[in-house]
Amino acid sequence: MNPLIKFGLFILALLFIMSTYKDLTVGTMDDSSHSARNQVTSTTSTHSQAAHIKVQEGETVLSIVEQLNQESVQTIDIDQILDDFKRLNPDAKPLKIKAGKYYYFPLY
Repeated sequence: MNPLIKFGLFILALLFIMSTYKDLTVGTMDDSSHSARNQVTSTTSTHSQAAHIKVQEGETVLSIVEQLNQESVQTIDIDQILDDFKRLNPDAKPLKIKAGKYYYFPLY
C-alpha cells in the first residue's frame, strides 16, 4: 500500500479517536448562555430563590454565583456564599462540585 495512503488513514483514525474521547469526556453541546439553563425555584430559606444549574467543565460555586448575581454578589462574603450553597445542597461539597451535575445556587 502506498505510504501516503497509510499516513492518511492513520490521521483519519487518530482524528476519530480524539473526537470520540472528547465527546465522552467533555461533550459537544455548546452551552455558552447560562440564562438558557437557569431554572429558578422558590426555597424556604433565608433567600427567597435559588437557581437549579447544571455545572459545566471549569465552573466553580463562586463563578456561577457571580454570573447569577452580577451586581449584588460583590457585597456578600465568600464564606456566606459557601454556607448558603451547603445549606441548599446538603450532600455536596462546594469545593468539589462535578461537571454535568445539577446543584442549587443562591440568588441574592
